[in-house]
Amino acid sequence: SPEMPRPERVGIGLLGAEFEADGEYYRFAKIFSGENWHEEYRSPLTEPGVEISEGDFLIAIDGDPVTTESNPYAFLAGKSERIIEVTVNSRPTSDGARTYSVRPTGSELGLRYQTWVARNAAVAPPTESTSASVTPSRTASASAMSAWYSARRSGGRS
Repeated sequence: SPEMPRPERVGIGLLGAEFEADGEYYRFAKIFSGENWHEEYRSPLTEPGVEISEGDFLIAIDGDPVTTESNPYAFLAGKSERIIEVTVNSRPTSDGARTYSVRPTGSELGLRYQTWVARNAAVAPPTESTSASVTPSRTASASAMSAWYSARRSGGRS
């Protein structure tokens, strides 16, 4: 039997953020902090020179206005790992907006995993085998937090 034709995959550029609709525009509800020196955990909106904060409004991508009438990811189709222009503002208007050059990532998996590990480590109750002095900080690397969490789950046994 002939094989079914497969549609061509289009890479979506991801900004390392979650959006929420707020009136006519999208607002950055969550920006993953990331570790920009490690490609797997790179968060495009937290790289040096990019001053975008949670709560800012997404106004445009590559000069195209992004409103809640369309899906913001449609503007990121085919733009993974390419430099794009992201226009934002603290208010839902293009007046006074700021534009930054950003390189979207092809995957947020590492960023989301790092956030999950940090959240779980922060809520894990202390045990006799651990103390506050060995608890990873919120800024610890994902690999250090993962190792710490694994050690806690095994009761400190390697």
